[in-house]
Amino acid sequence: MYKIIFTMITALIFMSNLYSQNIFDEFSNIYNGDGKQIKVIGSITDIKNGIKDKEPFEMIKSMNYTLLYFTAKNTKSLFLANNQGYFIQGKNQRSALKVAGSYTVTGAANTSDVMSFDFKKDYAVDNIINANEVLLKRIRRDVAYNQALLKKESFGYTINFMDNSGKSVKKGVYTIGNISGSKEKGVTTMEFYNLIINTNMITVYKTTKLLPVNVSDSFFRSENMGKLFTLFEN
Repeated sequence: MYKIIFTMITALIFMSNLYSQNIFDEFSNIYNGDGKQIKVIGSITDIKNGIKDKEPFEMIKSMNYTLLYFTAKNTKSLFLANNQGYFIQGKNQRSALKVAGSYTVTGAANTSDVMSFDFKKDYAVDNIINANEVLLKRIRRDVAYNQALLKKESFGYTINFMDNSGKSVKKGVYTIGNISGSKEKGVTTMEFYNLIINTNMITVYKTTKLLPVNVSDSFFRSENMGKLFTLFEN
């Protein structure tokens, strides 16, 4: 009898661990998409003390890079994330500047928040909390946060991003739904909330459409960023 109970408990623990791992895999697969190159059309809204500032954005993503284009402080800018790191270049600048994963893109969102091109290259499962929560640890050095608590919600997922001491410093809210141009569900909105500094600021990335695109991956390098503006301006 005790052997049967022990076996059942062991099986339940195994299934719980497997389900929790699947939560990470599930989120990563939705976040990353199918890995094919795609253009994302949407808007960025910074909300500070209830006042909204909204700008359109375009982004090209694959499993090897993310390229973000939008107007920041009246300047057309590109942000690039690839295996070299994170880079920014303004339209009138001659060369790209390498920046940290904690560099602010706009409002409450930094490069690590919005530029990840493969979530499984950023984090790995560190500890299973329960069937709907899993603690992640950083595996890519450029990522801004040491740990992250991923939780499955009815609308999608939330992530509490933590510093080296284990304190939550940023919250990400990821809503999953249908997106024009895709047969699969995807991340329709990403909301970022500061939990320690500048807590009066929220940034929301909303995706409205996905479009096919075909550009060689070798083109998406920091030394080519000046030429990459043509992908959005022609």
